[in-house]
Amino acid sequence: MNHYIENKNDNDLEKILFNNAPNFNYKENIVSDFNSSYWICDTFDIYYPSKKDKNEPLLVYSTYNKEEIDIIKISNKQLIKSLTEVSNYIEKIKISFNEKDKNNYLLASDWEFFVYVWNLDDDYKFLFKIETGYTNYIYSFLFYFKFDYIITSSVGHTNNIDYIKIYSLKDGQLIKNINNSDINDTLYCLIWENDKKENYIVALCYEKIEIYNISNEELYGNLFTEEVYSCGDYYFSGFISNNKYLYTSSSEGFINIWNLYEKTLVKSIKYESSFFKITPWSIYVNYSEDKKESKYYENYNNYILVCDKTKNGIFIINFIFRREMNNKYNIINSNVESFYKHETVSFIENSGESAIKVVKKFRHPKFGDSLLTSGEDHNIDLWINNSPLIIDIFKN
Repeated sequence: MNHYIENKNDNDLEKILFNNAPNFNYKENIVSDFNSSYWICDTFDIYYPSKKDKNEPLLVYSTYNKEEIDIIKISNKQLIKSLTEVSNYIEKIKISFNEKDKNNYLLASDWEFFVYVWNLDDDYKFLFKIETGYTNYIYSFLFYFKFDYIITSSVGHTNNIDYIKIYSLKDGQLIKNINNSDINDTLYCLIWENDKKENYIVALCYEKIEIYNISNEELYGNLFTEEVYSCGDYYFSGFISNNKYLYTSSSEGFINIWNLYEKTLVKSIKYESSFFKITPWSIYVNYSEDKKESKYYENYNNYILVCDKTKNGIFIINFIFRREMNNKYNIINSNVESFYKHETVSFIENSGESAIKVVKKFRHPKFGDSLLTSGEDHNIDLWINNSPLIIDIFKN
């Protein structure tokens, strides 16, 4: 959502950037007896069918001690489909939309380190099962549709088996390994495409972050400082502000913002807490400081929602990045962008006794932008956003 603000003073800017954070209230329980056997409870995801009922989000999840994956409508909890091709309990689920064929694809991994692949929009067609050969948890996997890749990672310590692997989306065959000696504690992987359309794997390890070129597997660089040595206990992360910055969080209470181009730490915040999953909730704002000179600032307003173990709820933190521009169409320099400020906007406390471990954003057909959360209580719960629309505040 874009908002253009002209001839407003700093107080107005502060108002629009900080006083309109998402404001969530618990609505209802969607699933009980959810699969919480894996400690981050990341065995659910949301997707929107591409061919029918496009405005009806569906929930894909694995229930506790059940060797199948269920798909239900979130709005009425109606069961749509059960996927029974799995042969063990499910540990992790991820759904991605492929712009090439306009289909949603599902990845799932089980306790025996197999990976399963479905095309959900082709009548829930099961495609194949991948035998990864890992000896430890599959910490992350993802689709990279640009090259028709499936990328997996596992935590490895002393062997050369549990490294990053790349498979073909067409047939599930292994294409290549990324097996650098510096990368043997990989927890989480992301794909980063820079402004030159170059493609990298961002591998988040225990004590540093490695960035590898997908094409030639060469090390592009690493992100690490001694001051934030313990920031990588367990990473959960993503990109903000024009895909230029990487944010990470850890179970030791760190939230870090990294500049991927400069390979530097921009901001590190330490909370007396322990974090689980994290998700962005961004609002993009253009703010004009001097209309006569056609000079204004482009602000990227990045709300980040962080699951907090110690305080049993969700922190909402606002990170703002600013890029100076000479008019609305000419950018002085696309990389002249700097961290502006941050603020802990609010805290949502879970009414139950167990911690929220996973939070995922989606668009509800009735309530708009909403959240699904899961935790140690074997539940998936719906939270709705009651924040006012910021465009109404500065309506002339």
